[in-house]
Amino acid sequence: MQTDVKRIAENIGYSEESIQSIKDFIFNEKHDLGDRIDYFEPDYFMAQSWQRLIDGKNILPHDLTLIKHEKMEKELISQGYSQVDAHLLTSRKYNYEKEAREYYDNINGNNKK
Repeated sequence: MQTDVKRIAENIGYSEESIQSIKDFIFNEKHDLGDRIDYFEPDYFMAQSWQRLIDGKNILPHDLTLIKHEKMEKELISQGYSQVDAHLLTSRKYNYEKEAREYYDNINGNNKK
């Protein structure tokens, strides 16, 4: 996708350079995942957040947490932390996985009633 970075930057008030860096980190770069060097596994929650950020409609709090989480994690890795350690430290402040899971669990719980 060629327009996502510009649209997300405009929709949430970040620079295009910052969003491009986050996009590269999430989708385009390989990481030391502890047991292998590889891309991050595809993640449904992240894909949904990224799409809402592109669309600029119905952006949810955890969508913004995704951006903050990935930005901080990338910064910690650049300071010498392993990806695993950077993720754990970042999750203490910006726990995207927990927020997204709670959101989707709530939707699923409400749909069962």
